[in-house]
Amino acid sequence: MGALILFTMSARIMLGGSSSEITLCDLKDHRTVEGTEVSLRGRIGFTRHGAAFFEESCKNSPPGVALLFPGAAHNPKVDFALDSRALGQLSPFFRPTGGSAIACGVLNGKLFYKKKFHLHQEGAGPQGNGYGSRGALRWGLVIRSVDEIHGCQ
Repeated sequence: MGALILFTMSARIMLGGSSSEITLCDLKDHRTVEGTEVSLRGRIGFTRHGAAFFEESCKNSPPGVALLFPGAAHNPKVDFALDSRALGQLSPFFRPTGGSAIACGVLNGKLFYKKKFHLHQEGAGPQGNGYGSRGALRWGLVIRSVDEIHGCQ
């Protein structure tokens, strides 16, 4: 189940019942969004190594936000389960045997930030205690549901 997710559009954060639009550039200060439920819209690139959201147009954005599933080992605990339709919606884009796929969509979930994050070079690339492939990302999104997803260029 691999996915690399590129975000070039905005995220909608639910704070106290109201929603506001942000971009991943706004993730510079984890205290404003950590632990909040969000809706993210963007381009999603799937690979065999996992899922990660990336902002390419902002120099101070985090290098990525890993896509995580509720209840999976070593993922943050959440008080919700994955929507029963989500795996079916995402599965056409998974690339467990290699290659990649690009999709566009809106995913909903809860954001997490690794406060005591450590990253070092090991073997083929970075290894850390964070989220996603090889624990290389400080940010993670545990997904609750998929609002929409479709192929895009």
